Amino acid sequence: MNLKRNKKGSVPILMIGLIVLGIIGFVFVLAYSMFIGAMNQVNTALRGNGNEMVGQVNLTSSTDSTFGMFNTGLQNSANLIGIVVMFGMFIGLMISAYFRRSESKIIFIFLDIFLVVIAYIFSSYISNIYEESILTVSDLSTDIVSYMPGASQFLLKLPVIVFIVGVIILIISHSAIPSNREDETFISG
Repeated sequence: MNLKRNKKGSVPILMIGLIVLGIIGFVFVLAYSMFIGAMNQVNTALRGNGNEMVGQVNLTSSTDSTFGMFNTGLQNSANLIGIVVMFGMFIGLMISAYFRRSESKIIFIFLDIFLVVIAYIFSSYISNIYEESILTVSDLSTDIVSYMPGASQFLLKLPVIVFIVGVIILIISHSAIPSNREDETFISG
């Protein structure tokens, strides 16, 4: 059975991936910031008021040397984790466009441009919802802005990033980059 015959919808799937990417990024940043906020509350509850003793154990110093170190590491790496996850999704879309470049027909460029515009519109809605959620929920905005400033800026500038990545995916998927050696010798003469 030859599965390579009907590949008409392979490139528009990449453009729809831009919309899904924005939604996943939005949910990831909100969920991760809520996780960080919950870990801060747990750490504060475990530390107590100061030098609380439970039997022969100082609960504050014990918490600082165990769970407190985990919490500090989580807070210090939150920005990097957020940026890497979102940037990795864009790189994945570009790599997928590179491997599907020979399957796209030139007529689908109009559909892909339309889908980039739709992805831009959806990403502006996602960015506005994210901005409103930061402005209305004060605890969430404090955690996001202080621990994940890069990922927050990434989501606030999502429409511009989606448009740029969509154009790059269009260029990669509709360019005449040869996909194998036979095509390369055919093009060169």
